[in-house]
Amino acid sequence: KKALGRKMFVPNRRDAIKTASQADAQEVECAFTERHRSHRLWFTIGPLPTAIGNCMSIQQPRTGARTALALLLGINFFNYIDRYILASVEPSIRATFFVPGDPNAMAITGALGTAFIVSYMISAPALGWLADRFSRWVIIGSAVILWSLASGASGLAGSIAALFITRIFVGIGEGGYGPAAPPIISDLFPLATRGRVLAVFFTAIPVGSALGYV
Repeated sequence: KKALGRKMFVPNRRDAIKTASQADAQEVECAFTERHRSHRLWFTIGPLPTAIGNCMSIQQPRTGARTALALLLGINFFNYIDRYILASVEPSIRATFFVPGDPNAMAITGALGTAFIVSYMISAPALGWLADRFSRWVIIGSAVILWSLASGASGLAGSIAALFITRIFVGIGEGGYGPAAPPIISDLFPLATRGRVLAVFFTAIPVGSALGYV
């Protein structure tokens, strides 16, 4: 009888633990869904990865999803226009800040692109880490304001050094937008259409890059 009772007790205890784990997962999923509305992502151990998968498996686009896509797509166009416009005006920059025939002119104007790339490369991982812990819309808004001001200041730069500094801030601003925008789109659209929606979003790369030279 003791052996039989022990055999019956172990499965029942496992069932109870399994039931409790499922209840915990459901509770975490509900809590995550509420936090998910503000586009925050937080990490812990236990059943949360399952809860994340369930929360993100929506069947229909969320309210305002298409409006958000249009807004983020427009911002992304300007992102790539601003990124590549420097190359199209490089001869004008060289003519403005250097005497004709200066052997160092092209190397210095080329450093403007390096300033952007390095600042973007450093800021993107850091701001991406923040975007997983704070409101992504706040990160995007701050990034757009920063790079818009820096872009405007680029047109007012009175020296190559000032232009160099403005390109650094443009890189920081765009480094905040890049990691934050695609996760918002993924949050707003169901898995079945998410690939197509992201494809629309990333059309800004070739189109915006081409417009930067116009």
